Amino acid sequence: MTRKSRDFLTQLDEHILVADGAIGTYLYDKGIPFEACYDGLNLDRPHLVRSIHEAYLDAGVHLIET
Repeated sequence: MTRKSRDFLTQLDEHILVADGAIGTYLYDKGIPFEACYDGLNLDRPHLVRSIHEAYLDAGVHLIET
């Protein structure tokens, strides 16, 4: 077991973890159509993807799922 795995399990024991969610809906709200290749946005518009994850972190999420 890696250190990160132990840290994660310790955090689960200590409190509820809040994760991000509805990334697709958030992207749609930012003008990205539903039929777009969201994986490709990591290359084409990394600033947009990063800003969305940062907004979730600012809102208090403890982990970001990719």
